[in-house]
Order: sequence, then C-alpha cells, then structure tokens
Amino acid sequence: MKVKYLWIALAALTFFGCDDNTAGLGIGLMPEGDKIPAGDVVYPVTTQSILSDSVYAKSGMAYLGKYTDPDFGTFEADFLAQFTCTDNYEFPTTLQGNVATSAEIRLYYTSYFGDSLATCRLRVDSLDRDLTNEFHYTNINPADFYNQNAKPLAYKAYTAVDLSVKDSIRHLDTYYPNVRIKLPTELGTHVIRQYLKNKDYFKNADEFIKNVFKGIYVRCDHGDGSILYIEDMSFNVNFKYLIKGNASGKIDSLVTGTASFSSTKEVVQANHFVNKGKLKELVGQTKNTYLKSPAGIFTKVTLPIDSFIKNNQTDTINSVKLAFTSYNKISANLTPFKMSPPKYLLMVREKDMYTFFEKNKLADGITSYLIEYGSFDNQYVFNNIARLVTTCKNEYPIVQAEMEKDKIEAQKKGETDIVAWEKKWWENTKWNKAVLIPVSVIKDSNKEIVGIRHDLQLNSAKLKGGIEGDKLDMKIVYTYFKK
Repeated sequence: MKVKYLWIALAALTFFGCDDNTAGLGIGLMPEGDKIPAGDVVYPVTTQSILSDSVYAKSGMAYLGKYTDPDFGTFEADFLAQFTCTDNYEFPTTLQGNVATSAEIRLYYTSYFGDSLATCRLRVDSLDRDLTNEFHYTNINPADFYNQNAKPLAYKAYTAVDLSVKDSIRHLDTYYPNVRIKLPTELGTHVIRQYLKNKDYFKNADEFIKNVFKGIYVRCDHGDGSILYIEDMSFNVNFKYLIKGNASGKIDSLVTGTASFSSTKEVVQANHFVNKGKLKELVGQTKNTYLKSPAGIFTKVTLPIDSFIKNNQTDTINSVKLAFTSYNKISANLTPFKMSPPKYLLMVREKDMYTFFEKNKLADGITSYLIEYGSFDNQYVFNNIARLVTTCKNEYPIVQAEMEKDKIEAQKKGETDIVAWEKKWWENTKWNKAVLIPVSVIKDSNKEIVGIRHDLQLNSAKLKGGIEGDKLDMKIVYTYFKK
C-alpha cells in the first residue's frame, strides 16, 4: 500500500509541478554571487505628425479618382502607364485593308473606395515622352510627359458600379468590373501600319514604346466621390482578317481579331497623388498624431535613448515594448465612407525611410519592424524593439562626437547661445528617430511575407500622443552586473 501511495505522489509532482514559463530555469541553482540583477524602467516617448509629401510607389496597381473627406480634405489620384507587347508579336498575314476597325482601353478593378454611384469623368491623353524606371515617386509631374495643348484621346463618364451591366452578370464570379474607353480608330490603324512598316518595332516592349505607342495619362477631370483601385489594364486594337472557311477550305472567311497590349510589371506604371486642404492643419496639432495613406501623414517617434544612456550607461537592454493606441473616431464629422486604420504598420529609422522601399527591403527586426493592427484593443503594439534601441545606443558616442565637432564650428561662426544650439542640434538629428508608416504586404503561396510596399489605399488613424498630448511609455527591461 505504501508503494501505491508513493507512486501517486510522484505522479502528482509530474503533472502539477511543471510550468511552461522557463524564464527562471536554473536561477535558483546559481550561487548568489553569480546572479545577474535585472531591472526595468519607463521613459516617456514623444511623437509628432509629419507630412509624407510623396512616396515610392513601384506598384502593379493604378489609382484613379477624386475623393473629398471632411477630416483630411481632397485626395486626387491619376496615373501614367506604358503598354508592352509579347516578344516578336505578329499580326495575321491576311489583314484586310491594313486598318483597324476600332481601338479601346480597358481598366479592370475589383475594389474601390467611396460612393459606388458617384458620377465621374476621366480623360485620356497620349504620352509624348518615354517614362523610365526612375519615375516611381507619387509627386511625378504628368505635364512633363504629354502635350497639354493637344487634343485628348478620349473622355469617359463612369461610376464605380456600372449599372448598365445587368445584376445577373455583375453578380457572377467571372465578372471583372471594368471601365471601357473608346479610342480614335486612327490610333489603332497607326499601330497596324507601324507593324507593316517595321516588324522589329514589335520585337519587345522597349521597341514598341519607342516606335509605336509611348503610353497614356489618365485622370479624373470631373466629379468627386470615389477612387478606383485598378489591377489590370489593356490597350486593344481590333481588326478584320481572313481565315480558311469550313466549307470551301479556302482563305475566304472574314473574322474579327484583337491585338491586346497590357500594362505589366515589365513596363512603367507611375501613380500621381495630390492631397489638398487639411493635411498641414492636422500635422500642426500637438495633442495627438495621425496616419493617413496614401502619401499623406506619417508619425515620427523620438526614442528616449539618451535618457537611458545617462542613467544606465553600461547596462544590457533585454526588451523594449512600445504601443500606439488609435482612437475609435477621428472626429465628430459624419461620413458614410469611413476610412479604416492601416492594417500593417512599419517602424523604420527616419534615416532609412526612403531607401527601405527603394531597395525593396523586408523588416529585419533590428532597425525595422512590421506589425498588424489589433482591432480588439485598437493598438499597434511593438512587443520588443530592443535591437533597434541597442543599435541607436551603440551609435551614441559617434553622434556625440559629431555634435561636438559641429559645436566648435558654430562657435567659430559666432554662436553664443550654446545651450539652445545643442538642444536644436539634437532635435534635428535623425539618430534616435523612427517613423511609423502605413504599408501593405505581399505574401507568397505559403503566406510568407516577400514584399513590403507603401499603403496606397485610403486608410487613416488618429493616435494618442503628440508633443503636448498623452505621453506614451516605452518600457525597457535590462540587466547589469554588480560592481
């Protein structure tokens, strides 16, 4: 019996004595003098809104329309696009009349923002200058690439939901919403005659753009209320040609053909965004900060690393937690089309905020971090940015040496208020600054993130913080050796 009770006691220790938390494993066995003391400290974090001005937008999506929001003002989106042809493209040898029967552009989309029935009108102009791969920022000037005094290729009235298409068709899974823009037939004929003139013009995309058709500029020139998120577009040239007839076996049957030229990743598609009205006013607010995409507002974060260094010079940083809370409502303004908080947020050092996107980087968990919005608690939580803080901490002696060097030069130039000068110098340095940027992610078939891009859809959030608002806390857990 005693053996039986002993077995039960051992089993109880096995099942109830274990804990998933192994943080203190082995600590109790260490000699008292070998234990590494740990501590934690909380420092206030300062944030402020900054204008993003323009963003790097190398994207397969195009954006078109105009939308006026009561809080953020008017946002306008237009784009420039080139078209490619398949390598060594060939028209049928039995073309009839060597002319086109019609030409068109199709803009395909599955999503949009705003009023589905807002009536808008787009205008299409032809480009007279080549786009190159350097034009990927959203402040590109379209006027540099087309003749503003020339007659446009086309106008087209549209709504985001095309009610001219029957409900039974629009609700099919195979239906792909699109705007069909009829172009002058002469443009299609020009394409065919350039082919007949020299087939090498259709050898590849570069030759096609250079010698046949440089591309289009599309903008909304009338109306307000919606932004289309365009996923695909094509330039189509229709023509007649002969094929063998089933009965005669001779080439005597007239049919219609289409040459389709697409706007793909191999050619340039440049988005142009303009924000008008209220962004500067919002950036000037000091009791909170904002996020607004696309190309609107970022939030800059000043990390209190110098305070930690002064108080804990030789300590090792183990974890750093920082959270940003979003207000449920941006303002009391009522609108039926509410922008959502950005789904993903990137924290990146201010000095890297441009090259990160230009070099197609991924968040490395050292100087850049990616997190997803927590809809349950309305927070963006960075659970551990210790490596970022440590990186900045290790750079402090270098930055301090630069400051001392600049201070000497300032004194030589007659600077007398050195205290004020130093304060301004540290405020302007990017050493301890990070920026919160709304982004979208690209995932592969295994749902692994393979790309991070600027969020180019209409999203926004109002965050607690600001220079004079509720202070945000950065909690640092650190360890140190006893002297």
